Amino acid sequence: MRALAEHVIHFHATDATRDVALGRGLEVPLGQGTAEIPELLATLEERQYRGYLTVARHDSRSPIEDVKQAMTFLRNL
Repeated sequence: MRALAEHVIHFHATDATRDVALGRGLEVPLGQGTAEIPELLATLEERQYRGYLTVARHDSRSPIEDVKQAMTFLRNL
């Protein structure tokens, strides 16, 4: 991220975990996966990023609640 941060124009805040059995990643609510969101955002802040930050849930039974939780998670950072 440090090498590319100055080129970022849009940050899509998504989180996932690895499903070893399926051999792929699984989308999970923001803050509950392995993405290092606090560190990624800190790097962008160091580079004075002022672009968009998008929160979305694609594989969810309650996407509205998940997005609300994600916004709370981000605000608490």
